Amino acid sequence: MRSVFLLLVLANVALFWWQYTGHSGALTSAPPSALSSSEGAPIVLLQERNAENAAVARPGPSGPSAPSAQPAAPVALAEKRLQCYRTGPYPKAQSGVLAEAATFLRGLPGVTLEVRQHEVQGSLRFWVRLPEVMTLAQARRAMGTLRKQGISDIALVRRDSGLVMVSLGVYSMRPTLKERVEELQRAGYHPQVSERAEVTLEQWLDLRVERPKSETDQLMGRVMGAYPALRFDKVACAGED
Repeated sequence: MRSVFLLLVLANVALFWWQYTGHSGALTSAPPSALSSSEGAPIVLLQERNAENAAVARPGPSGPSAPSAQPAAPVALAEKRLQCYRTGPYPKAQSGVLAEAATFLRGLPGVTLEVRQHEVQGSLRFWVRLPEVMTLAQARRAMGTLRKQGISDIALVRRDSGLVMVSLGVYSMRPTLKERVEELQRAGYHPQVSERAEVTLEQWLDLRVERPKSETDQLMGRVMGAYPALRFDKVACAGED
């Protein structure tokens, strides 16, 4: 009986010592997060990885949400504007330059043009001539006679009928006309005076350009640089207030 009692006491002391030195923790199951692989790196379970990813993807209640990416705004094209220009009037002597500029501009995108011509009544002129209508041979003899008398500024003018008239000059000032008539009268002639209004042809170029303003300014700069004899003035377009 005494031996059994001593065995129980020794068993209790041994159990106490075992629990006191921490060996009892080996009997409890470790949590999943404490498991490790054979290399010593911690093993993360699939359910824990999914939970972590969901926590990262889900924004916090108080944090601001990240701005969503907005599509880039399209680049706006420059707006076309209608601008009108006019150059002129130009006499017939400059019609070649005007026609060359019109040829350059005609057919360009957004460009329309019109070349206008007008007959303009000029100053009054006085034509002095012999009244007779002659054949060519008669007119040449009359011209020779006038020159022998010291009269110059003579020309022969052929009419549609084939007959010829002797012209004695065209004058624009009445005092000069009077001197000429008196000279011929002293030589024994009776000149005929006809009034003639001088008619000149004037040309204009009207230009309409419908392009972005920067392109129009560049185009007009090129035109005025290439044709310095032409001066383009900006005018109101037809139909505008």
